[in-house]
Amino acid sequence: MHVHRKRIGKWGEEYAVGYLQDRGYWVIARNWSARAGEADIIAFDTDEPCVVFVEVKVRVSKKFGTPEESIGERKKRALERVIAAYLRQHRYQGAVRVDVIAIERRADGDAVRHLKNVSLE
Repeated sequence: MHVHRKRIGKWGEEYAVGYLQDRGYWVIARNWSARAGEADIIAFDTDEPCVVFVEVKVRVSKKFGTPEESIGERKKRALERVIAAYLRQHRYQGAVRVDVIAIERRADGDAVRHLKNVSLE
């Protein structure tokens, strides 16, 4: 991965962690990985008690679409496998949700969208 893209991705994850914590989420893990792939952030939503797997997407231009549009079928299948591995490993059987934090870096200020309960179908 290009160094610039890696730096932007790391910045986006840092931003998302702060965003979630400001809204009362407890961050459980960052960059949790299994053979199937990686979950950017795993958090606990204290308002709707559940474990939330958060995918963070950052775009610096709309040349390739919005951040959330970059989550393709391959990524969705990998997320399903990572979530299953996490739940197995931690023997967690409670409520689970998938969220996306989409960040667009813009000259007039960053735009952040928190999409809750995103379907992997």
